Amino acid sequence: MTLAAAAFVASPKVVAPIFEEAAEGSPLRFMRLAPLAIAATVLNAAIETAGLSFLAIYAVNLGWASDEAPRLMSCMMIGAILLQLPIGWLGDKVNRFRLVVTLAALSTLGALAWPFVLHSPLLTYALLFVWGGTFVGIYTLMLTIVGSRFQGAELVGIYAAMGLMWGGGALLGPMLAGLAMEGFTHGLAYFIAAACAGFGVFAVLSRREAK
Repeated sequence: MTLAAAAFVASPKVVAPIFEEAAEGSPLRFMRLAPLAIAATVLNAAIETAGLSFLAIYAVNLGWASDEAPRLMSCMMIGAILLQLPIGWLGDKVNRFRLVVTLAALSTLGALAWPFVLHSPLLTYALLFVWGGTFVGIYTLMLTIVGSRFQGAELVGIYAAMGLMWGGGALLGPMLAGLAMEGFTHGLAYFIAAACAGFGVFAVLSRREAK
């Protein structure tokens, strides 16, 4: 797939877009232009990498068989992929910012529910499927919001800053989740819930300041 993508990029029929004005400023400037999108990027990267790193370990510590625990990650990722379609459709019908805040709240509650449902395989698979889609939907909608608010060189600069901060979130997520798991049996769930709740609060406060 990577080689196929490279072939398309190298094709003479693919022409790079020409912007009327070049993007100016450091990555910090683009982060200030779209702080909520940057926060969503860090959140998504941190929790996705933490979940992929520790979800199976968390489940095994709670009594799941070692061959069953990895299926939880598959279930979560399948939900994260499939549910972007209805979430994207809903984002075209309602206020996207309110939907982002709602998804953050649902993601917080869903993570807090993990300790109560992990004793039941059926409930666990159902929750992780829905939770995966709900959580990733935050990032999907933020990409849509940024794409509708900015254009040209500024849009490219913001997307580049988001890519940069993805690496930061991917570095911090597993580290903080690991510390939480050392201190609490359900540390992974608590860390994820705290991160989602913190993003939701930041989203509401940043919207108020913008007004």
